[in-house]
Amino acid sequence: MSYDTKLQIQYGADSDFMDIDPVSDAVLQILRDDRVHHAVYESLRDAFLLGEATFNVPAPYLSVLVERVAELLPTASFYARGLGEEFRGTWVREFANGSIAFAEGPWDYEES
Repeated sequence: MSYDTKLQIQYGADSDFMDIDPVSDAVLQILRDDRVHHAVYESLRDAFLLGEATFNVPAPYLSVLVERVAELLPTASFYARGLGEEFRGTWVREFANGSIAFAEGPWDYEES
């Protein structure tokens, strides 16, 4: 099974783009611990710099990864949206000062 998940990053009017390179070692360690290919880091970096990137990981995993990266950036404030292959594989997060300010999804088909 393949996973085609798009990550969109947006910044508020008073925020500039974020460079995640200063925390690259920590992010790469997370990926190693999770047994996820290090190429995911490049896509993550692209999403933060360019506003969007596509990943070959499940939408729920990507939401957790973005949350973990935000924790490494204690002054980070941004919005993130994941769009997975499944219609309910969509999620949104708002981060303020590296913490989750708002979170919804992804939605589980089992709950309906």
